Formats: sequence, C-alpha cells, structure tokens
Amino acid sequence: MRPERPSARGWLAILLLLLPLLADATVVELSPGVASLPLGGVVEYFLDPAGGEDPEVAARSAAFRPMGRESLNLGFRPEVLWARVALRNPTAAALERWLEIEPGRLERVTLFVDEGAGVWRRLDNGVQVIPAERPVPGRQLLFPLRLEPGRTMHLLLRVKSRPALSLRPVLWAPEAQRANAQRELLMAVALFGVLAGVGLLILLLAVVHRDLAALYNFLGIPFFLLFELSFQGFAYSWLWPHHPEWALRAPTVFGMIELCCFALMSREFLMLRTLSPRLGRLLAALAAAALAVVAAHLLGAPFQPLNRFMALLGMAIFAAVAVTTLKVYWRDRFHPARLLVAGVFLVAPTGVLLLAEVKGWLPRLPFTNEVTATVLLTVTKLLSSLAIADRIALLRREREAAQGAERAGLEELVSTRTAELRAAKERAERADRAKGAFLARVSHELRTPLHAILGYAHLLRRDLGDGPREARLTRIEEGGRHLLGLIDDLLDYTRLERQRLTLRPEACYLHHLLARWREQGELLAARQGNRFEAVFSGELPPVLRLDARHLEQVVLILLANAARYTRDGSIVLRVGGAADTGTGGTRLALEVADSGVGIEAARLEEIFEPFRQAGEGAREGLGLGLAIGRQLARAMGGELWVESRPGAGSRFGFEAAFAAGEEAEVALALPDLPIIGYAGARRAVLIVEDHVASREFLQQLLEELGFAVQSCADLAEALVCVGEGRFDLALLDQRLPDGSGWELLATLRAAPATRDLPAILLSATPAEPPPGWGEGRGFDALLLKPVDVPRLLERVGELLGLEWQRASVNAGDLEPPEGEADPPTQTEGPANKAWAELAEYAHDGAVYEIEAWIERMRGTCRDDRTTGRRLAGIERRLEALDFSGIAALAESVSSPAYSSDGCSG
Repeated sequence: MRPERPSARGWLAILLLLLPLLADATVVELSPGVASLPLGGVVEYFLDPAGGEDPEVAARSAAFRPMGRESLNLGFRPEVLWARVALRNPTAAALERWLEIEPGRLERVTLFVDEGAGVWRRLDNGVQVIPAERPVPGRQLLFPLRLEPGRTMHLLLRVKSRPALSLRPVLWAPEAQRANAQRELLMAVALFGVLAGVGLLILLLAVVHRDLAALYNFLGIPFFLLFELSFQGFAYSWLWPHHPEWALRAPTVFGMIELCCFALMSREFLMLRTLSPRLGRLLAALAAAALAVVAAHLLGAPFQPLNRFMALLGMAIFAAVAVTTLKVYWRDRFHPARLLVAGVFLVAPTGVLLLAEVKGWLPRLPFTNEVTATVLLTVTKLLSSLAIADRIALLRREREAAQGAERAGLEELVSTRTAELRAAKERAERADRAKGAFLARVSHELRTPLHAILGYAHLLRRDLGDGPREARLTRIEEGGRHLLGLIDDLLDYTRLERQRLTLRPEACYLHHLLARWREQGELLAARQGNRFEAVFSGELPPVLRLDARHLEQVVLILLANAARYTRDGSIVLRVGGAADTGTGGTRLALEVADSGVGIEAARLEEIFEPFRQAGEGAREGLGLGLAIGRQLARAMGGELWVESRPGAGSRFGFEAAFAAGEEAEVALALPDLPIIGYAGARRAVLIVEDHVASREFLQQLLEELGFAVQSCADLAEALVCVGEGRFDLALLDQRLPDGSGWELLATLRAAPATRDLPAILLSATPAEPPPGWGEGRGFDALLLKPVDVPRLLERVGELLGLEWQRASVNAGDLEPPEGEADPPTQTEGPANKAWAELAEYAHDGAVYEIEAWIERMRGTCRDDRTTGRRLAGIERRLEALDFSGIAALAESVSSPAYSSDGCSG
C-alpha cells in the first residue's frame, strides 16, 4: 500500500513551520587571510520584552531585523537583546576565530552555538563573569570559535545589561586580536602617563601658589584616570577582579567625581563668587548633584534610573561650564579665561556626544572613542593649567599695584608714627635715667650712714664685750643689715631690668662653693627650726669657669625663700652635673625643695614678678628676690622654674651650662690679716701641691707668718723631703701627678718618726680615701680649695698649739678691707681727662654711667694689669656704693702716670 501524500492543507502547514528556517540569518563566508571582520552589517537582532532565555524559541522568532550598521546603541533598556549570525568555512582546513562583543561593560552576554538536532552549546560572558573565568580570560568579552572545513555555524547571542545596551560584534583571528589588545594597552599606558605628568605639574602649581582652582584641576585627574580604567575594563582585571557589582558602578562614580571637580575648578577660576554669584551657585548646585549621584551609587540605588539622570546631569555640567566661561570672557573681559574657553570647547562637545551615545540618542561615532576622549582631556588640562598660571600672574600684578598704593599711604602714616614714637622713647629713656639716678642717689644716701652705723656697732661690741648692751647692739646690726639687703635687692633689680649685668666667669673650685652653700643653708634653715640636707652628685668636676658671686646669689635667694615660708620642716639643696656637649664643660642642675606652705597653681608665674611675694600675708622684703633670681638665671643661660602645691611644699631650680676650668687658672690673693705671726719656736711645714700658683700662695702665706716652709710638686719629691728633713705639719694635696696625698699619708703613718705628724688634706673635691683604708688614722683636717685662710690658720693653730700674734685695731678698720691701698690723694684734682670724668660721675652718684665707664676702660686698657686692678677696686666700691672712695681714687691719678686714654704709662 502506497503511503498517503499530504494534502494541500498539510503542505501549507509544513511551509509555515519551515518559514523561520527559510528566513535564517545571512551566512558569512570566512577567509583565512582576514584578521578582523566587523559583523554589524550582517547581524540581525530583535528586542524581547519578556526577557526569554530559551535559544530555540528565540531562533524561531520572526522579529529579527538587520542591524544595518557596525554598532547598535539602544541606551538604558530593560529588554533582552537577541542577535543572530551564521558563519561558513569554505576552506579545506579548520579555522580558529574569536568573536569579540563590544562594549566590554555589558552585564550579561550569552553565546549559543547550534550543535544540530535542537542542541545549543552555551558560553557565558559579561561583567557578571569575573575576568579569570571568561571563555577567553581577560578584560574583553571574547568567545572562541572553531569552524570545521565546509561547515556552517549558526550563532545566537543574548544580551541583558543594566548599563547602556549596545552591541558591536567583531570576528578576529586570535593572533590579530592579541596584537590589537597589546596596542590598546600601550596606547592607554602612554596617554595615562602623559596625563599623570600633567597632573604633577598642576599639583606643583597648586602647592606653590596655594590656588584652589589649580587644586580642583589636579584632583580631577586621578578620578578621570580611574574612570577610564573602569570604563575600559582594566580596573576590573587589575584592581577589583572579584567585585562585579562595583565594576558596573565604578565608571559612573569616578566620572561624576571628575565632573564635580571640573565644575568647581571652573567656578574658582572664573571667580564667580564675585563676578557672577548666580552662575557660581548654579555650578555649585550641579557639583552637589554629581556628588549625590555618587552617594546613591555607593548606597546601592537602582542602577538604570540613576544612570539616566547621570547622563542628563553630565550634559548639563558641560553646557553650564561652556556658557559660563564664554560669558565671563566676552562680557566681563576676564582675559585669562581665553585659554580655558579653548579647552572647554575641546572637551565639552566630546563629553556631550559620549553621553548622548550612552543615552542611546546617537549611534556610535568614529571620533568619540576612549582614546579621543583621553587626548582631548589631556589637552584641556594643559590649557586650563596655562590659564590658571595666567590668572595667578594677573592677580599678583593687581595685588602688587594695590599694595603699592597702600604701602605709600602706610609709609606716610609710619613716618608720622615713628616720629611720635621716637619722641615718646626719648621721654621714656629720660625718665628711666632719672629713675636710675634717683635710685642710685637714694641708695648712696642710705648706705653711707648705714656703713657708719654697722662699723661703729662692731667697734662698740668689741669694746663693751659681753653684757646686757650686747643684745641691743645685735638688734642694731640685724636691722641695719636687713635694710642693707633691701637696698641691694632694689639696686640689683634695677641693673638687671636695664640689662646692664655683665657676667665675669672665672675658674673657681666648685666644691668650695658647695661647702659654703651648705653652711649658709644650715644657718638659714635653723632660724625657724627646719632640718637642712645638701645632696651633691658625685660626678661634679673640681673646677668650673663661672660667675661665682651671681650663681651664689641665685642659690641664696632660693634658700632664703624656702627658709622664709617653712617652719619646723625640711629644706633640701640638690646639685647635680652632667657633661654638656655644647660647651665641653658641665651642665649644673640646682634645686631647692622645702616642705613649706606651698603655692597655688594660679600664682606660680605671678611670684616671679617684681614686688610680688609667694606666701599669703608675707610682709618681709620687697618681693624682688625671685624676680632677681630669674633674671640672673636667664643671664647665665638657664630658666628658673617652680613646682608647688598648697600644703605640700615647693621645688625651685634651674639648669645652666658652664665651661670646664683648670686648677692652675684659679686666682689666688693674699688677704689682709690681723695675724702677723705666732709666739714660740719656729715651726717647719711641708707643702705638697702640684699646681704652682697654689703652692707659691701657701708658701708665701706661711713664710710671712714665720714658718719654715719646704714645698714639693709631686709624691716622689715629697718622699725625698720627708727622708731628709723634720717637719711639724704637712699640707698635702689629694691628687698628685704620680700618686695621691693618701699614699703619702700612709707612708708617714707607717714610719715611726712621722707617725704622729699632723696632716691637713687640701682638695678641690671631697675626700676620696683609697679602697681598704679602713679605720686607720687619716688626715687631721680637710680644707676645700680655694683655701679659706682664716680657717686654715685656725686649724694650724689647733694642731700645733700656737698662740697667734695680732695687729692692733685702729680707725682704719672701718674702711673696706678689700682691694689694694689707694695712692695718696692729690688736692689739685685729677690731671687725666678720663679719670676726671669718673670723678665727676662719682660726685653725682651716677651708677650706670660709672658702670659704662668701667666697661669702656676695660676694653681700652685690655693688657694693662695695673689699670685692671684699679678697675676691680672701683667695681667693689661701686657694689658698696662707696662713691667717695671712687672719687678719691679717680682724683689720685696724675697725668705722668697715665696716658691720655686713661691707661697707666
């Protein structure tokens, strides 16, 4: 039986079923020699509102229509784009090809390859597939295809994207595509490098001139670079390869920030705040809107509505900047804007066209690619930088012109004010000199009778001896010395206030000073039942170069202050030392701590002001002690500080650096002594001292009192002297070049002939017995250098049982003992002009003029020792305000003895 043929109706049904297949995609025949083949002209597409995913259903759709152009731009669309094309290999060899789908920022791209019999092979790509897992790993959307000889391959493409929906398919030979990708990379690196270099120049301009427009111009460059890296897919591959959602949003975020910087740069450059406030507010509002878009993307707002607004906002910013720049340049005649106009009209049209393409309003144009945009922006940045430099120069010229006019007015005003201030300064200086002269004259008038009162009180005490009247004389002396101290404080403060203090550092024995401070501290502390403790560091050097008198004055001010406000408590003096690299000497740290009433924190700085006192209700003194102490400390390179709490006591101190000194530099002078000798047989004394000056000083002192003196410079010489002679007393230096005084003492104690020989240790530092000295008999006395002669003679007298012979007391005892004797007074007055000037100052009581005269003469007669000694005597008399003594000394100078400049002939 023959099979039944289909009826006409059946043939019609079969024809309808085969119609989609008859309307299949155009077949593209491939050629092995073609490196790249754009497929836009042969691809057919349709938009599927339902968003279907079945390739079999899509392939049978009758809605396909030709693209008709190389690329398709549809803007932000919710539909799914389906496209189809057929490829045929007419050759006898298999062909390898890569299908590239542009742009690379499409969210989901799926390629379906017809395997026959209704089977479709699926390949996924797009931003949602991380670059490493794509069919061809990398930043581009590539699909590998293999066409067997003589076969036809049917391809179906499905595109779903929240970013702008567009399509540009290109078929590549793999080697050609790799070469093209390498060229694109090199081009991008070159352009980005040029743009980065321009950015550094703009940054330098912003930093040097502190220009806000240049700063905004610079800030836009890194965000534009990030925008391009994100837009072209480099950032997704290199910076955030595992964050597809951020890869979709990053181009919009960075692009909006760059546009914000562009708007703000234009606003600052064109000075719209002053030239056109309304336009300035418009650009500021557009910049704020751009930042709002950025914030919305970062918060995950819906993508497509936000990007539609972004495209419109970007075009608005470009248009507003262009119109504003033209307006300011043509209407306001702001000439630096001419370069910015050129730059804006290069980049603004391109930016608007790009955004119109993204919006889907325009097809893809050949001159609106990423390379063109980067080149144009680089040129625009260069032009804007030149415009900013031109603007800065213009503003500088205008500012200098305004400053010149202002300067001329100020100079006239300053000249008038200067004349007024000069007159006021002269009046103040005259008043200051009058104040100084008044204080000097008053002090002279007060101190002269005080000297007489204290001198006669001393003589009366000696004549009357012990008795009930002695207490009254003591009160007179105490009151007189207290008044003398107040006058001294007032004069010291006046000198320091006028900065007339001249420090005279000299080599001195530090431990002698420390011992004296200990004694004075014990006396001051005992007045109100306080315990006193002195703590000295073991690292202190024996000799330093310092102004001992002024340093001691600071210490005594601090000790007296602690003793005044502490009762039945404790006072501690601490002195430490450390090497000072600046001077090569020692930095002394002095501190006085007490357990007294303490000071409130609010008054810690106030107490250093003149005529202010620390304790509540304090009435003693003038309140100048701490002010003087701080000024002296500053003069020595230190700063007086205080730490205190009410009821917890106080700590005062300061640090200062002092140069190192040598023992040979210490000045020694024979004092005027009331002792002229001793009764009895002549005694022999051995002196062992390595310093020549000290040795000769002791030898001269003792020989003038009748002793037979044998002096030695070292231990070896001393041992020879001990072996050859007999001595009643030994004065031994602690440190010798070849040993120590302790070694010599051990030798003396070991020999029967010298076992009981009295021995006195002389040292610049405290006693340092050698290890293992034990309980053996040591020195009979210790005296710190410089030797206190009365104390030395007291110890010598005690050890040898001497009866000292003293000179008789006469009226001359009332004269100051220090200084050398003045030459006979000449009644005809001084014949030397310089010394006549001094006599006139002394008669007027002009303290400051006398001080200036001394400094001038010290410079003039620098090498004149005789005049130097006389100047030292004048200084001592000036400190005692002995103007009559200064006048007598000046009037005693005769012209034959002194040259015309006042120095001795």
